[in-house]
Amino acid sequence: MTGSLAIACAQLNPTVGDLAGNLEAARAARRAAGAQGAELVVLGEFSLSGAPLEGLARQPDFLDACRGAATALAADTADGGPAVLFGVPWRDGPRVFSAACLAEGGAVSAVQRKVLLSSAEEGIFDRGELPGPIRFRDVAIGVLLGDDLATEEVAECLEETGAELLVALTASSWHPGRQDQRLNAAVARVTESVLPLVWTNLVGGQDELVFDGASFGLNRDGSLAFQMAAFAEGVSLSRWRRSGEAWSCGEGERAVLAEGNDALRLACVLGLRDFVRKSGGQRALLPLADDAEARFAAAMAVEALGAENVSGFIARGSRGVRAQTSGAEAWAASRGVAVEVVDLAEASAALEAALGVSACGDGDQEPLVALALGIAAARRDEVPVTGVSRTRLLLGATAPGARFNPLKGLYAGEVAKLAGSDPVLARLPAPGLPSWAPTGLPDTVPLDDILAALFERGLGCAEVAESAGVEPAVVRQVAARLLAAEGTRRQAAPGPTFGRRGGASDMRLPIVDRWGGAKENKDTS
Repeated sequence: MTGSLAIACAQLNPTVGDLAGNLEAARAARRAAGAQGAELVVLGEFSLSGAPLEGLARQPDFLDACRGAATALAADTADGGPAVLFGVPWRDGPRVFSAACLAEGGAVSAVQRKVLLSSAEEGIFDRGELPGPIRFRDVAIGVLLGDDLATEEVAECLEETGAELLVALTASSWHPGRQDQRLNAAVARVTESVLPLVWTNLVGGQDELVFDGASFGLNRDGSLAFQMAAFAEGVSLSRWRRSGEAWSCGEGERAVLAEGNDALRLACVLGLRDFVRKSGGQRALLPLADDAEARFAAAMAVEALGAENVSGFIARGSRGVRAQTSGAEAWAASRGVAVEVVDLAEASAALEAALGVSACGDGDQEPLVALALGIAAARRDEVPVTGVSRTRLLLGATAPGARFNPLKGLYAGEVAKLAGSDPVLARLPAPGLPSWAPTGLPDTVPLDDILAALFERGLGCAEVAESAGVEPAVVRQVAARLLAAEGTRRQAAPGPTFGRRGGASDMRLPIVDRWGGAKENKDTS
């Protein structure tokens, strides 16, 4: 009977659809783990395919290619090195599962199918049957995937069918408070089953999600066996020993996880870095302005990509554009960021002459700025990035021409707190709200709180007004603008949403409607 087992967790940063690149990353992790003495290497859910897959998970050619990548990785294990437990979409006839495959001895020896699906996975993947453990070197390992850990159902079945150790493969995106939620669920499963647990996650940004890694292990008494770092790739070895019928872990890695604003900043930076790199680019182009949001987004880009890979864009014209002050140029020079200043006056005048009316309407040059930004980015093969807070996006602000917005999930107050750690950024004013946003609101109105209560918590105007301590008419004014801005929000560039409503898969409001409840002078909720 096996008395010890060396398990390595590998936090990888796969790119959706890059099967060759993801396979090579898995191979590199296996080599690194083998050098540390690992017998089993555990990767995250969807480690070969990337996540989230959405409709790609139902494409037959893609699924065939995933099976081919799994077979290739399994073939590597014929060399006598460590086995690999990895996640991949798996097709069985017309059914498609999120699966964990155990590769050893040159082949896939076991496939475990995910049982419990998240709301985003329903309709994409099929549910697997309640499983029993898989055997590896005389050890009965109970494998869970993602939401299988959310309730006692799967872990209980594994324990009752003889599992000695639980191993969870996840693709768990980050948001504030997420690690506490994970640990609470993990401790609950360990307590119920009286089995130790190894939990492995992906890391990296993908569209509107950021995976933070932060893989960990728990002993059967719920104590922390090891903790890997957050927002960083890595391979960490843990050594498990059997005492009687119970397994325990020796002293493992104990990384200190970033918290609060530090974690929020790291998540934004990682999301930005990976969007640019996974889009096939190396450089970002950002419109610069003398306000906290635009400048903070530029500072994030410098941290993510390096100043040499960031360019600033300032558009000037006869009517004036927000980003045209000398302060932005001075800041860029101090950070080593090259700046291109474009004068739009002649272009604006030419369009106005050709159209017979103002080319930009009411002095708003955003459409022309967007066109210039897109041309400049394409000319230099750069990814156009913007910085617009969630507060302004919810009220209908636009970021035309941009392909990514690292501030998409942050309310204006959160941006101000994050920027406040930089003495230069802390002195900058917040950008003004759009001219058609709610007007006449008192300075004391907690706009972020009102928007969060209306849009994310789904509360009625009267309830929000009471909790915020403001007049119902003020809340109705905000609610009316929130409803009217839905069409604009759908055009917004992607960016990390941190579990908040507004992502591509979230419930949406109608673009065209005649509901006037929010506009009435009396509350009808």
